[in-house]
Amino acid sequence: MFHRVGMAVFNEEKLLMVRKKGSTHWQIPGGHIEEGETPIEALTRELRDELQVAVDEQGLREVGEFRDRAYDSDEEFRLTLYAGDIVGAPTPSSEIREYIWFDGHLRNGDLPPMFVNHVQPALREALGWQGAAQ
Repeated sequence: MFHRVGMAVFNEEKLLMVRKKGSTHWQIPGGHIEEGETPIEALTRELRDELQVAVDEQGLREVGEFRDRAYDSDEEFRLTLYAGDIVGAPTPSSEIREYIWFDGHLRNGDLPPMFVNHVQPALREALGWQGAAQ
């Protein structure tokens, strides 16, 4: 099992989602936690590398921790989810092909199981976000 970290970033009730190169799925920004890193250190590194933005650590809030299977390998993984703000405008780099501000309207097949099963319900419950996949 591997450990990932992700961050829910909102702009006018829309959620920042990224699509990695070679993937058909949209997901929240974040990535793997490397050995010796804290989740927040990994989050800061991943968002800087992927979107060229900084994490505003002052308002960062842990939303929860979830387990599911990766859509591309069926390997079990754990996700620590945070919500907060970024500093700077997202600019895809590294392995990110594109980003969107997600209003909740995508086909379910475009979203990985972790998002549908855990992240979206947690954001609805913890933050009152009403986005709903269609």
